[in-house]
Amino acid sequence: MKGIILSLLLMLSLEGHAQTKVTTKVAKLGYVSSMFAQLYSGPNRDMEIYTTLECGHPVKILSRSDGKTEEMIFGRGWYLIKAAGHEGFVQARFVSESKVTDCFNQQYPKYYDALNLTISEMYYWGRLKNVYNYGESKAVGDNL
Repeated sequence: MKGIILSLLLMLSLEGHAQTKVTTKVAKLGYVSSMFAQLYSGPNRDMEIYTTLECGHPVKILSRSDGKTEEMIFGRGWYLIKAAGHEGFVQARFVSESKVTDCFNQQYPKYYDALNLTISEMYYWGRLKNVYNYGESKAVGDNL
């Protein structure tokens, strides 16, 4: 008898979880504001990188809702976006809500095109930009 009751309770609890549906929708349009930014599979720099985006590239900033709360910023400053055929995460500091006009590749297109950057080079420059920590040094010491 106890087994039947526990089985019924388990089935009811699983049914309740199945009804919670997470929806994703476009919240606003944004633009990549860094020379290169990388699109990750999760809100963490250690996650898989899907692709590298160039400055000025338009992105769709997405929000997720479970019916109770709506979330647009994930982790510590990450947007969930859709761009270049992928859906993933990019650091919010590399996305502007207004069209970017001061991109190096837009200001100096002939020079930029003459660089003939391969996708691998764009990846590594973007990776360097993403792992660089902005702000003041966190070093502690007497003579620093």
